[in-house]
Amino acid sequence: MFVDIRDENFVLPDVPIQSWIIISLEISVKYRGEYYVLMRHPYYVNEGLGYSEGWLYPSFFAFTHSFDTFPPQNAGEWKRETDEALNGMNIKARANELAHLAGLGPLEIMHEGSMFELKSSPSHGGAKRLYRIERYSCKLRNNRHVADLIDPLCLKGHIFVPLQLLEDKKEVSEKEPLTFRGKRIILNFSEAMRDIGNLARIKSRAINIERNDLVVDDEGWILIVDVAGFGRLCDHVSTEQGNIFESGDAIRERFRFTLAELFESVLDEAGCSQTYFTGDGLIAAFPTRLCITNEFDQLNMFMKAYTRLMEFLTEISQRLDGKVEPVGSRLVVHYGQYEFGRVGGPSTVNANFSGDAIVEVARSESALSGVVKDGSLKAEHALGFTESARSRLGDSIRRLIDSRGFEELHLKTKEREVRLFAGPLSPSVD
Repeated sequence: MFVDIRDENFVLPDVPIQSWIIISLEISVKYRGEYYVLMRHPYYVNEGLGYSEGWLYPSFFAFTHSFDTFPPQNAGEWKRETDEALNGMNIKARANELAHLAGLGPLEIMHEGSMFELKSSPSHGGAKRLYRIERYSCKLRNNRHVADLIDPLCLKGHIFVPLQLLEDKKEVSEKEPLTFRGKRIILNFSEAMRDIGNLARIKSRAINIERNDLVVDDEGWILIVDVAGFGRLCDHVSTEQGNIFESGDAIRERFRFTLAELFESVLDEAGCSQTYFTGDGLIAAFPTRLCITNEFDQLNMFMKAYTRLMEFLTEISQRLDGKVEPVGSRLVVHYGQYEFGRVGGPSTVNANFSGDAIVEVARSESALSGVVKDGSLKAEHALGFTESARSRLGDSIRRLIDSRGFEELHLKTKEREVRLFAGPLSPSVD
Protein backbone atom coordinates (compact mmCIF):
# COMPACT_ATOMS: atom_id res chain seq x y z
CA MET A 1 0.00 0.00 0.00
CA PHE A 2 1.07 3.57 -0.66
CA VAL A 3 1.04 5.86 2.35
CA ASP A 4 -0.06 9.51 2.15
CA ILE A 5 2.68 10.99 4.29
CA ARG A 6 0.76 14.26 4.68
CA ASP A 7 -1.39 12.52 7.32
CA GLU A 8 1.32 12.20 9.96
CA ASN A 9 -1.03 10.44 12.38
CA PHE A 10 -1.84 7.65 9.95
CA VAL A 11 -1.18 4.41 11.84
CA LEU A 12 0.77 1.81 9.88
CA PRO A 13 -1.45 -1.29 9.65
CA ASP A 14 1.49 -3.72 9.90
CA VAL A 15 4.73 -3.78 11.86
CA PRO A 16 7.63 -3.53 9.35
CA ILE A 17 10.75 -5.62 9.75
CA GLN A 18 12.95 -3.29 7.71
CA SER A 19 13.10 0.10 6.06
CA TRP A 20 14.71 1.01 2.73
CA ILE A 21 15.55 4.28 0.99
CA ILE A 22 15.42 4.01 -2.81
CA ILE A 23 16.96 6.60 -5.13
CA SER A 24 15.56 6.02 -8.62
CA LEU A 25 16.28 7.74 -11.91
CA GLU A 26 13.61 7.82 -14.62
CA ILE A 27 15.22 8.14 -18.07
CA SER A 28 12.89 8.48 -21.05
CA VAL A 29 13.46 8.49 -24.81
CA LYS A 30 11.30 9.50 -27.76
CA TYR A 31 11.32 7.61 -31.05
CA ARG A 32 8.97 8.32 -33.96
CA GLY A 33 6.45 10.03 -31.71
CA GLU A 34 6.36 7.28 -29.07
CA TYR A 35 7.83 7.47 -25.56
CA TYR A 36 9.78 4.82 -23.66
CA VAL A 37 11.33 4.62 -20.20
CA LEU A 38 14.60 2.83 -19.40
CA MET A 39 14.26 -0.06 -16.97
CA ARG A 40 16.37 -2.88 -15.61
CA HIS A 41 15.32 -6.29 -14.34
CA PRO A 42 17.09 -7.23 -11.09
CA TYR A 43 16.38 -10.76 -9.86
CA TYR A 44 15.34 -11.69 -6.35
CA VAL A 45 14.74 -15.00 -4.61
CA ASN A 46 10.98 -15.43 -4.47
CA GLU A 47 9.95 -18.06 -1.96
CA GLY A 48 6.37 -17.98 -3.12
CA LEU A 49 7.22 -18.73 -6.75
CA GLY A 50 9.97 -21.21 -5.96
CA TYR A 51 12.43 -19.53 -8.35
CA SER A 52 14.22 -16.23 -8.81
CA GLU A 53 12.14 -13.48 -10.37
CA GLY A 54 12.17 -9.72 -10.30
CA TRP A 55 10.48 -6.52 -11.39
CA LEU A 56 11.14 -4.10 -14.20
CA TYR A 57 12.38 -1.02 -12.39
CA PRO A 58 13.97 2.34 -13.36
CA SER A 59 17.68 2.50 -12.48
CA PHE A 60 18.10 2.76 -8.72
CA PHE A 61 20.33 2.62 -5.68
CA ALA A 62 18.92 1.07 -2.51
CA PHE A 63 20.04 1.69 1.08
CA THR A 64 18.83 -0.06 4.21
CA HIS A 65 17.75 2.25 6.99
CA SER A 66 17.99 1.07 10.58
CA PHE A 67 15.22 1.99 12.99
CA ASP A 68 16.35 4.20 15.89
CA THR A 69 14.81 1.95 18.53
CA PHE A 70 11.53 0.41 17.47
CA PRO A 71 9.78 0.33 14.09
CA PRO A 72 7.76 3.51 13.44
CA GLN A 73 4.11 3.33 14.42
CA ASN A 74 2.76 6.03 12.14
CA ALA A 75 3.55 7.95 8.96
CA GLY A 76 4.99 10.96 10.79
CA GLU A 77 7.57 8.91 12.68
CA TRP A 78 8.61 7.15 9.48
CA LYS A 79 9.06 10.40 7.55
CA ARG A 80 11.07 12.08 10.30
CA GLU A 81 13.43 9.11 10.63
CA THR A 82 14.10 8.91 6.90
CA ASP A 83 14.42 12.71 6.62
CA GLU A 84 17.32 12.52 9.06
CA ALA A 85 18.93 9.71 7.06
CA LEU A 86 18.59 11.65 3.79
CA ASN A 87 20.24 14.71 5.33
CA GLY A 88 23.42 12.66 5.57
CA MET A 89 23.33 11.63 1.90
CA ASN A 90 24.08 13.59 -1.22
CA ILE A 91 21.19 11.97 -3.03
CA LYS A 92 21.35 14.25 -6.07
CA ALA A 93 24.94 13.14 -6.61
CA ARG A 94 23.75 9.54 -6.35
CA ALA A 95 21.12 10.21 -9.02
CA ASN A 96 23.79 11.78 -11.20
CA GLU A 97 25.90 8.63 -10.74
CA LEU A 98 22.97 6.54 -11.95
CA ALA A 99 22.81 8.67 -15.09
CA HIS A 100 26.50 8.13 -15.81
CA LEU A 101 26.20 4.39 -15.18
CA ALA A 102 23.37 4.35 -17.72
CA GLY A 103 25.73 5.92 -20.26
CA LEU A 104 24.63 9.56 -20.32
CA GLY A 105 26.90 12.55 -20.75
CA PRO A 106 26.40 16.14 -19.49
CA LEU A 107 22.88 16.53 -18.07
CA GLU A 108 20.57 18.18 -15.57
CA ILE A 109 19.15 16.23 -12.64
CA MET A 110 15.66 17.07 -11.38
CA HIS A 111 13.85 15.81 -8.26
CA GLU A 112 10.38 14.57 -9.22
CA GLY A 113 8.99 13.75 -5.78
CA SER A 114 8.86 11.19 -2.99
CA MET A 115 6.75 8.09 -2.49
CA PHE A 116 6.17 6.03 0.65
CA GLU A 117 5.19 2.39 0.35
CA LEU A 118 4.49 -0.41 2.81
CA LYS A 119 4.53 -3.81 1.14
CA SER A 120 5.27 -7.48 1.68
CA SER A 121 8.64 -8.98 0.84
CA PRO A 122 8.39 -12.19 -1.24
CA SER A 123 11.99 -13.03 -0.37
CA HIS A 124 11.19 -12.93 3.38
CA GLY A 125 7.98 -14.92 3.55
CA GLY A 126 5.69 -11.92 3.04
CA ALA A 127 7.06 -9.88 5.97
CA LYS A 128 6.35 -6.14 5.66
CA ARG A 129 8.95 -3.59 4.60
CA LEU A 130 8.89 0.19 4.38
CA TYR A 131 10.16 1.89 1.22
CA ARG A 132 10.83 5.57 0.72
CA ILE A 133 11.36 6.20 -3.01
CA GLU A 134 13.05 9.44 -4.07
CA ARG A 135 12.23 9.91 -7.77
CA TYR A 136 14.61 11.76 -10.06
CA SER A 137 14.64 12.43 -13.78
CA CYS A 138 17.24 13.94 -16.08
CA LYS A 139 17.55 15.99 -19.23
CA LEU A 140 20.52 15.91 -21.61
CA ARG A 141 22.24 19.15 -22.52
CA ASN A 142 22.90 17.64 -25.96
CA ASN A 143 21.96 14.41 -27.71
CA ARG A 144 25.45 13.29 -28.71
CA HIS A 145 25.89 10.85 -25.84
CA VAL A 146 23.18 8.26 -26.45
CA ALA A 147 24.91 5.14 -27.87
CA ASP A 148 25.86 3.84 -24.42
CA LEU A 149 22.34 4.53 -23.17
CA ILE A 150 20.47 2.93 -26.07
CA ASP A 151 22.81 -0.08 -26.05
CA PRO A 152 21.99 -1.15 -29.64
CA LEU A 153 23.66 -4.55 -29.22
CA CYS A 154 21.66 -5.26 -26.01
CA LEU A 155 24.77 -6.03 -23.97
CA LYS A 156 23.96 -3.93 -20.86
CA GLY A 157 20.50 -5.21 -20.04
CA HIS A 158 18.77 -1.92 -20.85
CA ILE A 159 15.05 -2.45 -21.45
CA PHE A 160 12.91 0.33 -22.90
CA VAL A 161 9.29 -0.02 -21.82
CA PRO A 162 6.62 1.86 -23.84
CA LEU A 163 5.00 4.54 -21.70
CA GLN A 164 1.77 3.82 -23.58
CA LEU A 165 1.37 0.79 -21.30
CA LEU A 166 0.99 3.15 -18.33
CA GLU A 167 -1.23 5.76 -19.94
CA ASP A 168 -4.52 3.96 -19.38
CA LYS A 169 -4.07 4.76 -15.65
CA LYS A 170 -5.77 1.56 -14.56
CA GLU A 171 -5.44 0.48 -10.95
CA VAL A 172 -2.54 -1.83 -10.19
CA SER A 173 -1.78 -4.13 -7.30
CA GLU A 174 0.77 -6.71 -6.22
CA LYS A 175 -1.57 -9.42 -7.48
CA GLU A 176 -2.29 -7.69 -10.80
CA PRO A 177 0.70 -5.55 -11.78
CA LEU A 178 1.30 -4.13 -15.23
CA THR A 179 3.62 -6.29 -17.30
CA PHE A 180 5.89 -5.87 -20.31
CA ARG A 181 7.05 -8.95 -22.24
CA GLY A 182 5.83 -11.10 -19.36
CA LYS A 183 7.86 -9.18 -16.76
CA ARG A 184 6.17 -7.24 -13.97
CA ILE A 185 6.61 -3.46 -13.79
CA ILE A 186 7.41 -2.22 -10.29
CA LEU A 187 4.28 -0.93 -8.58
CA ASN A 188 5.61 2.41 -7.36
CA PHE A 189 6.49 3.51 -10.91
CA SER A 190 3.12 2.35 -12.27
CA GLU A 191 1.43 4.30 -9.48
CA ALA A 192 3.50 7.43 -10.15
CA MET A 193 2.60 7.37 -13.86
CA ARG A 194 -1.13 7.32 -13.04
CA ASP A 195 -0.65 11.01 -12.22
CA ILE A 196 -1.06 12.99 -15.44
CA GLY A 197 1.45 15.59 -14.25
CA ASN A 198 4.15 12.98 -13.62
CA LEU A 199 3.49 11.44 -17.02
CA ALA A 200 3.71 14.80 -18.76
CA ARG A 201 6.99 15.67 -17.01
CA ILE A 202 8.72 12.40 -17.90
CA LYS A 203 7.69 12.94 -21.53
CA SER A 204 9.04 16.48 -21.49
CA ARG A 205 12.48 15.13 -20.41
CA ALA A 206 12.59 12.53 -23.22
CA ILE A 207 15.78 12.19 -25.26
CA ASN A 208 15.11 12.16 -29.00
CA ILE A 209 16.67 9.17 -30.76
CA GLU A 210 16.89 8.09 -34.39
CA ARG A 211 17.08 4.76 -36.23
CA ASN A 212 20.88 4.93 -36.40
CA ASP A 213 20.99 5.06 -32.59
CA LEU A 214 19.20 1.71 -32.39
CA VAL A 215 21.14 -0.37 -34.90
CA VAL A 216 24.63 -0.77 -36.30
CA ASP A 217 24.92 -0.66 -40.10
CA ASP A 218 27.55 -3.21 -41.06
CA GLU A 219 29.07 -5.03 -44.00
CA GLY A 220 30.78 -8.37 -43.80
CA TRP A 221 30.55 -12.14 -43.86
CA ILE A 222 27.16 -13.60 -42.93
CA LEU A 223 26.86 -17.30 -42.12
CA ILE A 224 23.78 -19.41 -41.50
CA VAL A 225 24.02 -22.86 -39.92
CA ASP A 226 21.31 -25.48 -39.65
CA VAL A 227 21.58 -28.91 -38.05
CA ALA A 228 19.74 -31.32 -40.34
CA GLY A 229 17.70 -34.04 -38.63
CA PHE A 230 17.96 -32.47 -35.18
CA GLY A 231 14.25 -32.79 -34.40
CA ARG A 232 14.14 -36.37 -35.65
CA LEU A 233 17.14 -37.27 -33.49
CA CYS A 234 15.56 -35.65 -30.39
CA ASP A 235 12.37 -37.66 -30.91
CA HIS A 236 14.36 -40.88 -31.26
CA VAL A 237 16.43 -40.19 -28.16
CA SER A 238 13.33 -39.34 -26.13
CA THR A 239 11.48 -42.55 -27.00
CA GLU A 240 14.29 -45.09 -27.51
CA GLN A 241 17.36 -44.12 -25.50
CA GLY A 242 16.12 -44.14 -21.92
CA ASN A 243 17.65 -46.50 -19.36
CA ILE A 244 17.32 -47.36 -15.68
CA PHE A 245 19.53 -44.42 -14.71
CA GLU A 246 18.16 -41.68 -16.97
CA SER A 247 14.95 -41.09 -18.90
CA GLY A 248 14.89 -40.52 -22.63
CA ASP A 249 13.58 -36.99 -22.07
CA ALA A 250 16.52 -36.18 -19.80
CA ILE A 251 18.99 -37.50 -22.40
CA ARG A 252 17.26 -35.43 -25.09
CA GLU A 253 17.56 -32.27 -23.00
CA ARG A 254 21.20 -33.00 -22.29
CA PHE A 255 21.82 -33.37 -26.01
CA ARG A 256 20.13 -30.03 -26.68
CA PHE A 257 22.23 -28.31 -24.02
CA THR A 258 25.39 -29.90 -25.41
CA LEU A 259 24.59 -28.69 -28.91
CA ALA A 260 23.87 -25.16 -27.68
CA GLU A 261 27.12 -25.10 -25.71
CA LEU A 262 28.99 -26.35 -28.76
CA PHE A 263 27.48 -23.57 -30.86
CA GLU A 264 28.71 -21.08 -28.27
CA SER A 265 32.23 -22.56 -28.18
CA VAL A 266 32.44 -22.35 -31.97
CA LEU A 267 31.47 -18.67 -31.83
CA ASP A 268 33.88 -18.05 -28.92
CA GLU A 269 36.76 -19.58 -30.84
CA ALA A 270 35.91 -17.60 -33.97
CA GLY A 271 35.55 -14.34 -32.02
CA CYS A 272 32.00 -13.67 -33.21
CA SER A 273 29.80 -11.22 -31.30
CA GLN A 274 26.90 -10.78 -33.74
CA THR A 275 24.76 -13.91 -33.49
CA TYR A 276 21.19 -15.07 -33.38
CA PHE A 277 20.19 -18.60 -32.32
CA THR A 278 17.29 -20.45 -33.92
CA GLY A 279 17.17 -23.59 -31.76
CA ASP A 280 18.85 -26.03 -34.11
CA GLY A 281 20.83 -23.40 -35.95
CA LEU A 282 22.20 -19.89 -35.92
CA ILE A 283 23.02 -16.81 -37.93
CA ALA A 284 26.43 -15.23 -37.34
CA ALA A 285 28.17 -12.26 -38.90
CA PHE A 286 31.74 -10.98 -39.04
CA PRO A 287 31.87 -7.25 -39.88
CA THR A 288 34.92 -6.36 -41.97
CA ARG A 289 35.37 -3.20 -39.86
CA LEU A 290 36.38 -5.43 -36.93
CA CYS A 291 38.96 -7.43 -38.88
CA ILE A 292 42.35 -6.50 -37.47
CA THR A 293 44.55 -7.98 -40.22
CA ASN A 294 42.90 -9.96 -43.01
CA GLU A 295 39.13 -10.07 -43.46
CA PHE A 296 39.37 -13.80 -44.19
CA ASP A 297 41.02 -14.58 -40.84
CA GLN A 298 37.78 -14.74 -38.83
CA LEU A 299 36.06 -16.70 -41.57
CA ASN A 300 38.94 -19.18 -41.50
CA MET A 301 38.80 -19.40 -37.69
CA PHE A 302 35.08 -20.08 -37.86
CA MET A 303 35.56 -22.88 -40.40
CA LYS A 304 38.20 -24.52 -38.22
CA ALA A 305 35.96 -24.31 -35.15
CA TYR A 306 32.99 -25.52 -37.18
CA THR A 307 34.76 -28.83 -37.84
CA ARG A 308 34.29 -29.68 -34.14
CA LEU A 309 30.53 -29.31 -34.56
CA MET A 310 30.61 -31.64 -37.56
CA GLU A 311 32.74 -34.16 -35.65
CA PHE A 312 30.25 -34.13 -32.78
CA LEU A 313 27.28 -34.73 -35.09
CA THR A 314 29.16 -37.46 -36.98
CA GLU A 315 30.04 -39.20 -33.71
CA ILE A 316 26.39 -39.09 -32.59
CA SER A 317 25.28 -40.64 -35.88
CA GLN A 318 27.90 -43.39 -35.61
CA ARG A 319 26.83 -44.24 -32.05
CA LEU A 320 23.23 -44.67 -33.17
CA ASP A 321 24.48 -47.17 -35.78
CA GLY A 322 21.72 -46.77 -38.34
CA LYS A 323 18.85 -46.62 -35.84
CA VAL A 324 18.02 -43.15 -37.13
CA GLU A 325 19.08 -41.24 -40.23
CA PRO A 326 22.50 -39.55 -39.83
CA VAL A 327 22.48 -36.05 -38.41
CA GLY A 328 24.18 -33.55 -40.69
CA SER A 329 24.58 -29.83 -41.12
CA ARG A 330 24.23 -27.12 -43.70
CA LEU A 331 26.35 -23.99 -43.78
CA VAL A 332 25.91 -21.10 -46.22
CA VAL A 333 28.41 -18.24 -46.47
CA HIS A 334 27.29 -14.87 -47.83
CA TYR A 335 28.78 -11.38 -48.04
CA GLY A 336 26.74 -8.20 -47.86
CA GLN A 337 25.35 -5.23 -45.94
CA TYR A 338 22.98 -5.64 -43.00
CA GLU A 339 21.72 -4.11 -39.76
CA PHE A 340 22.29 -5.55 -36.32
CA GLY A 341 20.79 -4.32 -33.08
CA ARG A 342 17.37 -3.21 -31.89
CA VAL A 343 15.86 -3.72 -35.33
CA GLY A 344 12.27 -3.57 -34.02
CA GLY A 345 12.68 -0.23 -32.26
CA PRO A 346 13.53 0.73 -28.64
CA SER A 347 11.36 -2.01 -27.10
CA THR A 348 13.45 -4.74 -28.77
CA VAL A 349 15.01 -6.82 -25.98
CA ASN A 350 17.40 -9.02 -28.02
CA ALA A 351 19.73 -7.83 -30.76
CA ASN A 352 18.80 -9.25 -34.15
CA PHE A 353 19.61 -9.02 -37.84
CA SER A 354 17.76 -7.20 -40.61
CA GLY A 355 18.40 -6.38 -44.25
CA ASP A 356 18.28 -7.81 -47.76
CA ALA A 357 21.51 -9.75 -47.17
CA ILE A 358 19.87 -11.63 -44.27
CA VAL A 359 16.91 -12.55 -46.45
CA GLU A 360 19.32 -13.70 -49.17
CA VAL A 361 21.38 -15.97 -46.94
CA ALA A 362 18.23 -17.49 -45.39
CA ARG A 363 16.79 -18.12 -48.84
CA SER A 364 20.09 -19.69 -49.94
CA GLU A 365 20.15 -22.05 -46.94
CA SER A 366 16.58 -23.11 -47.71
CA ALA A 367 17.59 -23.83 -51.32
CA LEU A 368 20.64 -25.82 -50.19
CA SER A 369 18.44 -27.80 -47.82
CA GLY A 370 16.19 -28.70 -50.72
CA VAL A 371 18.91 -30.22 -52.89
CA VAL A 372 20.35 -32.17 -49.94
CA LYS A 373 16.94 -33.60 -49.04
CA ASP A 374 16.06 -34.62 -52.60
CA GLY A 375 19.47 -36.26 -53.09
CA SER A 376 20.68 -33.92 -55.82
CA LEU A 377 23.62 -33.08 -53.53
CA LYS A 378 24.80 -36.08 -51.56
CA ALA A 379 26.36 -34.78 -48.36
CA GLU A 380 25.86 -35.24 -44.64
CA HIS A 381 27.51 -31.87 -44.19
CA ALA A 382 26.98 -29.37 -46.99
CA LEU A 383 28.65 -26.01 -47.58
CA GLY A 384 27.41 -23.34 -49.93
CA PHE A 385 28.82 -19.99 -51.03
CA THR A 386 26.53 -17.36 -52.50
CA GLU A 387 27.63 -15.51 -55.60
CA SER A 388 28.59 -12.41 -53.60
CA ALA A 389 30.67 -14.49 -51.13
CA ARG A 390 32.54 -16.26 -53.93
CA SER A 391 33.18 -12.94 -55.68
CA ARG A 392 34.61 -11.53 -52.46
CA LEU A 393 37.03 -14.44 -52.07
CA GLY A 394 40.48 -14.20 -53.64
CA ASP A 395 41.40 -16.20 -56.75
CA SER A 396 43.42 -18.77 -54.81
CA ILE A 397 40.56 -19.45 -52.39
CA ARG A 398 38.08 -19.69 -55.26
CA ARG A 399 40.32 -22.26 -56.95
CA LEU A 400 40.50 -24.22 -53.67
CA ILE A 401 36.70 -24.30 -53.51
CA ASP A 402 36.43 -25.40 -57.11
CA SER A 403 39.06 -28.13 -56.58
CA ARG A 404 36.92 -29.74 -53.87
CA GLY A 405 34.26 -30.58 -56.40
CA PHE A 406 31.89 -27.75 -55.59
CA GLU A 407 29.24 -27.27 -58.23
CA GLU A 408 27.51 -24.15 -59.43
CA LEU A 409 23.84 -24.69 -58.70
CA HIS A 410 20.91 -22.66 -60.01
CA LEU A 411 18.12 -23.37 -57.55
CA LYS A 412 14.56 -22.17 -57.76
CA THR A 413 12.80 -20.86 -54.67
CA LYS A 414 9.31 -19.44 -54.27
CA GLU A 415 10.65 -15.93 -54.78
CA ARG A 416 13.34 -16.35 -57.43
CA GLU A 417 16.33 -18.36 -58.59
CA VAL A 418 19.30 -18.68 -56.23
CA ARG A 419 22.83 -19.22 -57.50
CA LEU A 420 25.04 -21.23 -55.14
CA PHE A 421 28.48 -22.80 -55.27
CA ALA A 422 27.94 -25.85 -53.10
CA GLY A 423 29.40 -29.21 -52.22
CA PRO A 424 30.09 -31.70 -49.44
CA LEU A 425 32.09 -30.63 -46.41
CA SER A 426 34.21 -33.09 -44.46
CA PRO A 427 34.86 -32.80 -40.69
CA SER A 428 38.56 -33.07 -41.53
CA VAL A 429 38.51 -30.08 -43.92
CA ASP A 430 41.52 -27.78 -43.62
